[in-house]
Amino acid sequence: MYFLYRDNDYYTINSGVENTLDLLKVLDNFSHSTANLTPCQAPAEFQLTIRETLEHADFAFIRSWFEEKNLSAIDIARLDYLFRYLGYGRLKVLLDIVYQLDVFTAASLTCKTLGFSFSRCKQNRGANTKARGLFHPFFGQPVPNDVEFKTLNKTSVLLQVLIWLVNQLF
Repeated sequence: MYFLYRDNDYYTINSGVENTLDLLKVLDNFSHSTANLTPCQAPAEFQLTIRETLEHADFAFIRSWFEEKNLSAIDIARLDYLFRYLGYGRLKVLLDIVYQLDVFTAASLTCKTLGFSFSRCKQNRGANTKARGLFHPFFGQPVPNDVEFKTLNKTSVLLQVLIWLVNQLF
């Protein structure tokens, strides 16, 4: 009989597999629960990437283990191989999505707590970004400005934002 101590390799692998399964289940639930939202309400590329990954041939069997409480040693070895070797690249992409969703959640909670307004987005890609009364929230005595960024491409928008920020600082 094996006793599972925290420094035991089997315990470490088993915990990693179970935690990864839990994370994949959360991502799967996120993908399904946000399926009917518009792209402005939920990051559409996240949904697509999650769905494509979990429906990939390597991960096709994974949903059957979401509710499994007692994984056999063979199941753990198979899942460990999937997570660390066969599906490693796909799992890294999913972890990046988790990190980005964490940032979005933290930022939105901070905005809500500090009483900031939330932006609205338009569905069409050629829209300009306009902001009225925009100011840096952590400057003492900020001066609100109306700002418009013309969306030519991502680099030009980033450059326009940086120029505006520099003008605010100096």
